[in-house]
Amino acid sequence: MSTSPKTLTKERLQELIHVNLGARRYFYTKADEGWLDWLWQHGFLDVIKEKTEGDYEYTPPELTYLVRMAEKRPAKVVDIMLDASLSTDPLNPQNVHHFLQISESLPADQLARVVDKIRREHWVPLMAAYDILADSAYKKMFQTLAAAEEYKSVIVLAKAVLAVRPREEIEHGPHDRFPDNPFYFDELSHTAVFDCLAQVDQVDTAYVQQALALTTKTMAAVIALWGTEGEGETVFEVFDRFPLLEVDFFALELGQGRVSPNGHVQELAAVIKVLAARLIGQSGAEAEDIRKIYQEQIATLPDSRVMWRLRLFVLSLCPQVFQDELKEAFLRLFEVEHAFEIVQAEYLHALRAGFSVLADVDKEAFVKRTIETFSQQPLGSQILSMILPYLNEALKEQAEEAGIQLDPTYEPQPVIGEVEGGWVVARGPLTQEEFAQLPIADIAKNLCNAWSPAQLRVQNTSDDLLHPLNAEGVGNLLKADMRARLQEYIKNADCFFDRERLDPHYTYAYLRGVQEALQHQKPAVDWDNVIALCSAIKEAGETDPFARETREPDWFDTWLANWDAVHSAMSDLLQALLTEKDGQVLVDVGTHWDQLFHLLGYLLAYPDSSPFDQSPHMDLFTRAINTRRGRAFQAFVLFVQQDSKRFKAEERVHIDAAVKALYEDILRRENTRAFMFLFGYHLPKFYIHDRDWVRQLLPQIFPQELAQKDLYTAAWEGYLTNTRIYREMFFDHDIQQLYQRGLALTDADYPPQQEHFREPDEGIAEHLALAFMYDQEFRLDHPLFEAFWQANTPKRHAHFVGFLGRAFVSATDAHRRIEPQSKERLQEFWDWLLAQQENPTLFREFGPWIDLEQDIFAPDWLAERVRKTLEKTNGVLDWEHGLRKSIARLAQAAPQDTLEIARLYLFEGAVRGSKRWRPLHWDEWDEALKILYVTTKTRSGTSSLIHRLIREGERSFGHLRKIVDDFHSPSSVRAEDTRQRNFDVLLAALIQRPRGEHRNVEYVH
Repeated sequence: MSTSPKTLTKERLQELIHVNLGARRYFYTKADEGWLDWLWQHGFLDVIKEKTEGDYEYTPPELTYLVRMAEKRPAKVVDIMLDASLSTDPLNPQNVHHFLQISESLPADQLARVVDKIRREHWVPLMAAYDILADSAYKKMFQTLAAAEEYKSVIVLAKAVLAVRPREEIEHGPHDRFPDNPFYFDELSHTAVFDCLAQVDQVDTAYVQQALALTTKTMAAVIALWGTEGEGETVFEVFDRFPLLEVDFFALELGQGRVSPNGHVQELAAVIKVLAARLIGQSGAEAEDIRKIYQEQIATLPDSRVMWRLRLFVLSLCPQVFQDELKEAFLRLFEVEHAFEIVQAEYLHALRAGFSVLADVDKEAFVKRTIETFSQQPLGSQILSMILPYLNEALKEQAEEAGIQLDPTYEPQPVIGEVEGGWVVARGPLTQEEFAQLPIADIAKNLCNAWSPAQLRVQNTSDDLLHPLNAEGVGNLLKADMRARLQEYIKNADCFFDRERLDPHYTYAYLRGVQEALQHQKPAVDWDNVIALCSAIKEAGETDPFARETREPDWFDTWLANWDAVHSAMSDLLQALLTEKDGQVLVDVGTHWDQLFHLLGYLLAYPDSSPFDQSPHMDLFTRAINTRRGRAFQAFVLFVQQDSKRFKAEERVHIDAAVKALYEDILRRENTRAFMFLFGYHLPKFYIHDRDWVRQLLPQIFPQELAQKDLYTAAWEGYLTNTRIYREMFFDHDIQQLYQRGLALTDADYPPQQEHFREPDEGIAEHLALAFMYDQEFRLDHPLFEAFWQANTPKRHAHFVGFLGRAFVSATDAHRRIEPQSKERLQEFWDWLLAQQENPTLFREFGPWIDLEQDIFAPDWLAERVRKTLEKTNGVLDWEHGLRKSIARLAQAAPQDTLEIARLYLFEGAVRGSKRWRPLHWDEWDEALKILYVTTKTRSGTSSLIHRLIREGERSFGHLRKIVDDFHSPSSVRAEDTRQRNFDVLLAALIQRPRGEHRNVEYVH
């Protein structure tokens, strides 16, 4: 900005730039570094000292100005930052965020002035609540300081970044990625704090000691977070939340830790190792200095297993100095009950490095005691193998006699060694090609003998952990081969059930293989043998019930099916055989009626291994169809539908008496919510075949007794899940009574934390909405319709409105659902609702109704209803796509209504609404506003609206100025730089004009 600050008074500039936020932002965008001192001296930048309500969405333009100035006048900007104490009551997060932006761009000498402020004012914990810790900003700061060798400042900044979260905050704070993270950064290593600490001045050990003090103090604080937790701890005083079992401190290097809390602690330990080695392991250091460092920094660490291992590493750096400490550490082995907690990789490394400094008598005593204590144990072999050079022949002979193996090549490994990655894929004894060459009879014979799980267990080795030889691998070969030879396998079905010789896993694999093959092909074959196989299983189970135990596989068995799984596969296969496709099913129900009926009766009575209602957080439908009886009931419904076809069309009853008796028996014994859901869900399929019979059963399916309320609500939820409504059933008096009863239900009537497959409120709203659209009898004055709208159920009402709009107006296939009377019903209902209701939330659901593409509403009629609807909601809709796509046509057809729509939606809803926003797409709105502006009777109102939007909506609506500019310009094209130049002229004119004249200037033509 060319205008000099010397030409203005403080009051004059305040008057100019506080016209609105847009003018203020424009000024600070144009102001250069020449304004910096003047603005600070006259208090214009004091906003960084002010308390706010913590609104992170709002950015004061003064802050963005300071960020720009940091590169041009860094020293002055730092002066301003240091003078501004960040208030935490409440915190202004934008200040900290922009101060971080400034800090990452500062040169090292100026950044060194800021780092203590970062630490002292706790920027890291303060900004954690806003999830903007800006690890990249801290990384740039660390790199700047390290490059300039500002090691003192590196340590100060590291102290800020390594702040440890309080235990209460870890337990009760927000848990995004890592609930137990002791630090504020999820990706702490990305700040470069560990790298820079490990590289502090290698000449001046004072900085190295400060860095070591910081890291050990931080490590102690992390361990102390969990204190003495861990009741299983028997050796060490303090519990390790992060045990680092995969780490060997003697091999640990920086940069190996993963992005996780455990990885952060590992990286911190690696830094401690580097710094300790630099101080204690350096040549020429005085023993007194080394011991002092150890006593002050290492010995004071908590007595935890991880710190025990770290201390062993440090002690091994200078064995001569730490002779007494090493002796005490080695002998601790014999003082504890669980020696394996002491003897880890670091103990063995330290033993090899420091055993030589012990006195000869101590060496011999240690070896003999090890032989006595750990004879016949691997631990003894590991210990003595590390100190083998110090064992004479007599001691070696004693060790071998005690069963201790001495291995000169033995190398210690961490508790958790290297992990081989990949997916476990089971394999069989043959390739798929070799398997395909075998006759079906030979395959069945091998399944009973050479390929039985027991025989495969003998053949399997641990050479390839990711490809174990097991029954799952053989089952996969079988199922893959069935797709190529399905008819042969169906013909030989009797080979795949032998209760005494064939493992149930292979019977399961056969049944599942048939079902999976049917997904790819529909063979025209005789299913007698497959149905006979299932019947044989049924008869065997009826004679001697199958064992119900869960099979526990060995480590190489990915999974072994039991008889429960076999029965699930039978139900699924029956579903596949009874599912109609293109008007046909695979199996002839009439021919196999007796077998299928008795199979289904058996499966419906077969017990489940766990109760239906065991999982309270799983919806009822998912629960039911994932159980054996639930799957069998699905197959039973398909059977009834196919069986009904053998009755004559004119007969009122299309269900066999035996089938009804089975249904009634199941219903009478049922006491689970999941299965009752299925009774309600499938009710229409039985009603259409025998309505009188179903009416008699309604009190059992939807019981009235209070003790059975949970069963009633489950069945009712299942019924409401249906999306197909039968007119005769809907208007049945007994069913109407069910709807009336259902309207009285609330969320409190369902079990707590009940997951719904479909929300009951949505289900009942959609049922009534469908009836309203398709049946003339269900009008506005129908008792059920009136009861629905008189109830205080805003959620149901809103879904009713939204469903009609989505299904019959804005859906791409809505024209298929619309019937001649449907358009009139929609218009009638919209007008009725506008006259009867006032709830804004309800009218916000009309977004999907605003659509002209389906030719349901006339544009002028629609414009009037949209205006009235937005008056109810004060300009807010929950879905704006339809309005945006239609707004230009509405402007052409009904400009005055559309102008009011624009005012309500853009100004009242967007600018003045409780949550400020702006339309995501402007093209259609721009077109509509242009139409309104060129229309004589709406030009003045449109001009006023545009100016109000620009003035109060700021940058979000600034582009609308072009509509006015283009209309008054001789050229239809205005370049963006021309508009900006005009605005520059405006501000310059404001600065030079007498006071007061600027108030009447709103825009520049």
